[in-house]
Amino acid sequence: MNFEYYGVVLDDKSHNLALEKTSHLRPEDWKVFAHHMTITHRADRDTTLQEWAETHLGEVFTLKAVRVGISDKALAIEVQSDVPSSKAIKHVTIATSRDGKPVESNYIKKWFEVEPFNLTGVITRI
Repeated sequence: MNFEYYGVVLDDKSHNLALEKTSHLRPEDWKVFAHHMTITHRADRDTTLQEWAETHLGEVFTLKAVRVGISDKALAIEVQSDVPSSKAIKHVTIATSRDGKPVESNYIKKWFEVEPFNLTGVITRI
């Protein structure tokens, strides 16, 4: 089966909330994403996570935002959830610098706690 990734794709309300909660940290010229939390990417080749995602396609899950991370290339929100992920830190990439890519969120070192808030999304295969 061909796929780019499986993820929890945020609904519009959660997308907007994630942007609102991080607007003070996001440089104006950065590319905005705030789209999903990755379960597994095609490059991960994790069949266990792929099978889990396939059995839950279309289901709605809550992601609890607990920290925000930033580097010179990416801004992300760390989330806690029952949804498994191949990523060391479960997160939603909020934005990247002009020369950054969403994968840069995996390399953020500077994280700080925020007042927790909930995001919701649907398990999706892209």
